[in-house]
Amino acid sequence: VYIWGAQLEALSFSTSYIPTFSGTSTRNAELCTNSDTAQDLNSTEGVLYCNIAFLNDTGNYRAISINDGTTDNRVVIENRPVSNQIKVFVIVGGISVMSSTQTLTNVKEYNKIAIKWKQDDFAWWVNGVEIYTDSSGNSFAGGILNRVDFSAVSIFFPFEGKAREVQVFKRAMSDGELYLLTVP
Repeated sequence: VYIWGAQLEALSFSTSYIPTFSGTSTRNAELCTNSDTAQDLNSTEGVLYCNIAFLNDTGNYRAISINDGTTDNRVVIENRPVSNQIKVFVIVGGISVMSSTQTLTNVKEYNKIAIKWKQDDFAWWVNGVEIYTDSSGNSFAGGILNRVDFSAVSIFFPFEGKAREVQVFKRAMSDGELYLLTVP
């Protein structure tokens, strides 16, 4: 029996095959440069935008967030363990100021999701549709949010999926801008 080029996967999804001639090789990590620094983020207002597809539509919690390294201050997009359900929430000083859950058609397909936060002005959009708004609540003090994580915070609920874009905008956008940003 002669077998060549077979690849056995330990997980339910494929990994990268790297042809080598001598020895083994590890794929380099994807790199994001000139970002995720304090001057790129504005705590008092902004938009977290993601064009993402989750690996599974049910199972474990998976998230992308902007935060301060704690669970007390964060803006989160979270895949829920309920079929095709997404939850977004904003927590300021340990207090939930916005929280909304929505069932999407298919979280395994790319969805453009944006969360806006600003003093007394919170909203989230998916694929050109405003899902939820809240016109009351405190925003973060300046300089609080200082990191973007492919998780809820640090290692909790690590993102599993595909990301075409993840961006943080330094100002809250208008409804028209959020529509244009998220429309398919």
